[in-house]
Amino acid sequence: MLPELLKQLTVSDRSDLISLSLTLSEQQSESTIAKRVGNRIFSQVNEVPPSIEDIGDLEQALFQLRHTLEKQELIVLLYNTEPYPNLVSLCNQLADIVAIAWICESPIESISIRTFHPDSDNLHTALQTWLQEIA
Repeated sequence: MLPELLKQLTVSDRSDLISLSLTLSEQQSESTIAKRVGNRIFSQVNEVPPSIEDIGDLEQALFQLRHTLEKQELIVLLYNTEPYPNLVSLCNQLADIVAIAWICESPIESISIRTFHPDSDNLHTALQTWLQEIA
């Protein structure tokens, strides 16, 4: 149901929405998570991922991707993904480059990451409103 709802979301022509569902473990390092996130983002937009060894490489790759796609805003929407501390930390570091939202059971304490509860009655409307706000 959630993937279908996400397909119904619309963004402006100057933005690209990238929805990610990741299976990670709490013990994975930030560099491993950076590689996995980078690979998934690039595959979602049908681009070959560059070599990503750490958060700095991922930041540079995302800057380049935004330029390649000719988009002013990249939006990453995480779902079906546990908010492990290393992943939350990585997302906080990327928040200056991409807008990040997370659909998860528990709110994430971060000023950089917007959270939405998956069982919210108005999830689609809330997500669409947020997308319009950042566009």
